[in-house]
Amino acid sequence: MNKLAIPIESWAVVDSVSTQRWSPLEPGRRLMGWVSVHGDLPAGMICTSAILRIDEAEGLVETRNTLYRLGHSNPDYAAWLRQSASRAA
Repeated sequence: MNKLAIPIESWAVVDSVSTQRWSPLEPGRRLMGWVSVHGDLPAGMICTSAILRIDEAEGLVETRNTLYRLGHSNPDYAAWLRQSASRAA
């Protein structure tokens, strides 16, 4: 991962741009969240290209063109993850 890491806040993982249904953090899914810096694009809410790699220990997610540093997740998404984990247990 030799790309500049862009911070993303209030993030969640979704199946696709069209459904925007929450999903676990895994390759093939997409991040949605708030970025304050992203190349020539203005600050705001984004939906990334598909996730290629995840470094959970470092809090990094790589897509085709960008490396994201995960900040705080969306609180509703975090609650959904906890509920999903408790149902699976």
